[in-house]
Amino acid sequence: MPPRMPEAGRESANVILDAVSAFDVDRPDNSAAMDLAVQRLNDIEGAYRVLVNERDEVTLDLSNLVGGSTVTIMRLVQLLAEATGVSREEIISDLREWLG
Repeated sequence: MPPRMPEAGRESANVILDAVSAFDVDRPDNSAAMDLAVQRLNDIEGAYRVLVNERDEVTLDLSNLVGGSTVTIMRLVQLLAEATGVSREEIISDLREWLG
C-alpha cells in the first residue's frame, strides 16, 4: 500500500513515470516525448506553487513534486533491494556514484 500523499504529489509522480516511459533508450538524444510528458506538470494543480510575498520576493514551493518523486524512488529502491539481496544503503550509494 503506498504511503498517504497529497493528490498533487501522486499525480506529479505519475507524470515523472510518464517521462521515464517516454524516454527512448535507443535514441537518448531525442528527448521530445519526455519533455512533452513533463509539461503536463503545468496541468496539475498544486504540483508546484509560485509564491510572492509582500516585498515582491518570489519563492517556489516544490513540496508535492519532490515528495511524490521521493516516495516513488524509495519504492523502486526497496524493490531493487528485495530483488537483488543488496541493501538499500548500497543501492543508494551506487546511485550517488553513478550521478557523480
